[in-house]
Amino acid sequence: MAQENKGDSRSERARRRKAGRAAVLVAAAFVCLAAVSAVLLASAGGSEEVGARLGRMGDWVGRNVGAALSSVVFKKGQEQGALVSDAGGGGPDGPKAGPTGGDVVAGRPAEAEGAEEEGAAGAAGAQAVSPAEADAAVSKGAVGASGTGSGVTAGAAVLAENVTTEAVPERVDDGVWDYEALYPELQASRPKEWVVRENVVFLTFDDGPTIYTEQVLDTLREKGVSATFFVVGNSVRKLADGGEILNRVVNEGHTLGIHCDYHAYKPLYKSVETFLEDFSKIYNLIYELTGTQPDIFRFPGGSNTGYNKAIRSKLINEMERRGFTYYDWNASTGDSSSEITPESAFQNAVAKAGRSKRLIILIHDTKKASVDALPRIIDYYREAGYNFDRLINEDKPITL
Repeated sequence: MAQENKGDSRSERARRRKAGRAAVLVAAAFVCLAAVSAVLLASAGGSEEVGARLGRMGDWVGRNVGAALSSVVFKKGQEQGALVSDAGGGGPDGPKAGPTGGDVVAGRPAEAEGAEEEGAAGAAGAQAVSPAEADAAVSKGAVGASGTGSGVTAGAAVLAENVTTEAVPERVDDGVWDYEALYPELQASRPKEWVVRENVVFLTFDDGPTIYTEQVLDTLREKGVSATFFVVGNSVRKLADGGEILNRVVNEGHTLGIHCDYHAYKPLYKSVETFLEDFSKIYNLIYELTGTQPDIFRFPGGSNTGYNKAIRSKLINEMERRGFTYYDWNASTGDSSSEITPESAFQNAVAKAGRSKRLIILIHDTKKASVDALPRIIDYYREAGYNFDRLINEDKPITL
């Protein structure tokens, strides 16, 4: 009995030694596979082909090494099948492939430098080399699954980035942004040369027509002065006789220019497109009411307002490309102040007399103080030797 027990003990120790050698063989196989994975990834940058190779290699290791371990070590697999599952060995249903190991690092090429840990097998997928290739996600292929090894599902894996796109307008040959497809009716004839007139005052009225505009027109007629009106579409629509006032402006020899359709800085200057949309409304309104096609305008707040800073360069280029001329000012009645009076409006307006040979004076015909000061302003400049005229698009602009 002792002899039999000793024989059984030796047989058990032999089986354990064989099991140990087999386990070493399995571990060595997975270590080699990890090394080969790292080399392939370093040379091919995590391509789809490398993923497929790793899948096949993992499959082979799972099937052959796992099967060998099963046949040599676990003859009584049915009794000791529980010992097999963690080592990748067989069981009552035959040999099984080894475990999947770690997944190959998926991501940008610079990040796919190797596998996570030893025993790494099939990749999560190939890194896309361009956005156009990132059309499909990759499902992980566990090597050795169900004794066959599923390998790698072809596709492209890419790290998501918060990227938005927007259409960029085509550029014309002179390098100006081209918005020509928008509102093609907005065209004017841009002069080839600027006309520079000296000793002249250009009276310009913004934001009308209002209930005071006809008083302005009466004064201009009495004084024999031509002026310029930069009108607002919303102001025209508010007045029952808004269209009649515009026609009077034109018929009495003044220039009708565009200010805006709706005087609200933020929506107006949100983009070049929103500005053109607003400009189109007032342009077409003036044309419908008077038959006049304006070719000059004034930016609300001036061309250099902080509200249009983000789009200023593109906006000016586009308006000039369409042939329109814009005018700022170099003198003002200062009637944006709530404390303006006829006297202060007069003093502000004549402050630059004799200091400049060309004056464009900003006046709002929404302010009665400025309207009441108008006769004195005209008389003062005439006595100082200035003439008065309306702006046309050949006059050289004064800009802020």
